[in-house]
Amino acid sequence: MNEVTAFKHRAISPNSAEATPTEAGRKLGLMESWGPKRAIQPLFTVEAAPAETLATYQDGSPAVALRRNQHGLDIFVGVPALTSELVRAFARMAGVHLFTEENAAVWAAEGFLSVQAHKTGLLVIHTGHSREVSDALIGAKLGRGPSLVLLMEAGEVRVLKY
Repeated sequence: MNEVTAFKHRAISPNSAEATPTEAGRKLGLMESWGPKRAIQPLFTVEAAPAETLATYQDGSPAVALRRNQHGLDIFVGVPALTSELVRAFARMAGVHLFTEENAAVWAAEGFLSVQAHKTGLLVIHTGHSREVSDALIGAKLGRGPSLVLLMEAGEVRVLKY
């Protein structure tokens, strides 16, 4: 790992692999603890400054850390789990367009967007463009971007053209 990133790592043995967001992590949108609440072997941590540490294990060692360098970002995730909050935070830092802030499965390519809702309710879609949005399967006009609100059922899939 030392050759690939700027982090120096070491094996640790806490009683839990659960990660808890730090103040730096909460500023990036990490609000909930996650990961196994039991020991995992092997489990690793890295040397990171408090400002670089986004989440810690119960023993206070870094579970998630972020370091900026001349080529971009080095990110260490030691806890064996990725959450939607974590993926969205990393996407924002990388400058990736997020089509929604909600937990939903999203696939986008060449003006088409497929969305599967994880829960019933309103889902705000950010197309990023001020263009007409239609249902790609039946052709019905749904509204106009850059933002569109859809009422969706849990598990429902919509394919949009924008």
